[in-house]
Formats: sequence, structure tokens, C-alpha cells
Amino acid sequence: MAALLKDRVIGFAKEAFALVPKANMPVVMELTPRKFLSTPGLWIGLAFPAAFLAAAVRLHRYRGPI
Repeated sequence: MAALLKDRVIGFAKEAFALVPKANMPVVMELTPRKFLSTPGLWIGLAFPAAFLAAAVRLHRYRGPI
């Protein structure tokens, strides 16, 4: 369970950044948006909240009186 939580919280970093060794610097993190934006976990993670938000708006809008 802890490994799953750790991957959800900070697991994006290995997809979003490339660790590139440079001269006179041990490691530099370069942003790699193509790799990050192509991960299915990102889009699935955005699709669920969007669907639930749309459902909440629809329920709120078309709800009858209590």
C-alpha cells in the first residue's frame, strides 16, 4: 500500500524529468514533457475527476426540490 501511495505522490518525477549528467555538475534534471504527457496514468487520472465533476454538475443542475 505504501509503495502504491509513494508512486502516486512522487512517481511522476521519473516520467516528467530526465536525469542527465553534465560537466562540472553531478546530475541535472531536464523536463521531458512528451514522455510525461504520453503516460496513460496521467490521462486516466484526469479523466476520472472530470467525469465525477461533470456528474456532480449534472446532478446539481437537474435535481428536483427536496
